[in-house]
Amino acid sequence: MTMNPAKGSASARDFLLLPGMMRAGDFCGGDYHFVGARMAPDEPVLAGRVSRLDAQDGLEVHCAQNCDLRDLRSRVSAAPGLRVTVLLAGSVDVSFGSSHVDLSAGRQRCPRGMMVGTTHLETYERRWQRGKHERKVSLFLSSDWLQRQGLDDAQTDPGVREFLSRNLAVQPWQPSPRAVALAEQLLQLTAAPAPMGRLLISSRAIELAHEALSNLAGQGGHTSLPPREHQRLARLRAFLSSDEALDLSLDDIARWAGLSASALQRHFRAAYGTSIAEFRRDARLHKARIDLEQRGLSVAQAAHAAGYNSAANFATAFKRRFGLSPKLVRARI
Repeated sequence: MTMNPAKGSASARDFLLLPGMMRAGDFCGGDYHFVGARMAPDEPVLAGRVSRLDAQDGLEVHCAQNCDLRDLRSRVSAAPGLRVTVLLAGSVDVSFGSSHVDLSAGRQRCPRGMMVGTTHLETYERRWQRGKHERKVSLFLSSDWLQRQGLDDAQTDPGVREFLSRNLAVQPWQPSPRAVALAEQLLQLTAAPAPMGRLLISSRAIELAHEALSNLAGQGGHTSLPPREHQRLARLRAFLSSDEALDLSLDDIARWAGLSASALQRHFRAAYGTSIAEFRRDARLHKARIDLEQRGLSVAQAAHAAGYNSAANFATAFKRRFGLSPKLVRARI
């Protein structure tokens, strides 16, 4: 979405914030236009807040908490790259070229994720519907940015490379609790960026992009698992990230997945390149970080919730995973 930086902009080049009532003139600029509708510049079209921040060269963060005021269609040219979206509430109805993306969090407000990859310039169309609301965070990673990160190197997982090499590649994914927390933080951080906030926004955006791309790992040509098995494992992966699975044994998890424990271990490693134990350990550490950063738990409480009997062992594992001690993370609250 291209927006006119005339209102609420700290810098026309790299940051834009539109709060409150937004009018047609706030959006039209460049080749962005409304389809089949002649809109007066002062006509209200959106209520809420929309922001865009260039966190790095080639890495943009778009945040929206808004409600459509009109039934409309809008179009703009979309540059090549990867778009990662976490929909926290409401629904999204857009298209990139011939690829239609329709996401809904449903009445239960279950966050949903979507990745769209383009290798050529494509037309982006948004379908507006009066009364429709959305609460979402979207990242745009340009082709140049992806290349600078080495994601087209031979060492990159084949599933990731194959996805990024296809034009109009679309992949849904289920955000983990950590990904949802990152999206919530980005919504807050972009609402009023501080002088040092760009560094924090950039780090959160990159971590969110990393999780999304990790869902593609193991889906390249080196594994022969059928699509239905990948879908089963994707559901299992989301389940393992939930609190419900924290205390289950491997046999319990295997019964939940409808596989034997040995087959489950084999298929999970083939799809994701890690064991279930390693994945669960990582999920627990991510939960512990949320407990420290957002819930204000003590280090001892977070260690216990993550399944560690020793706070020292927890601190060692936490620092190995995140590069920071749990005490330092909690001190930043």
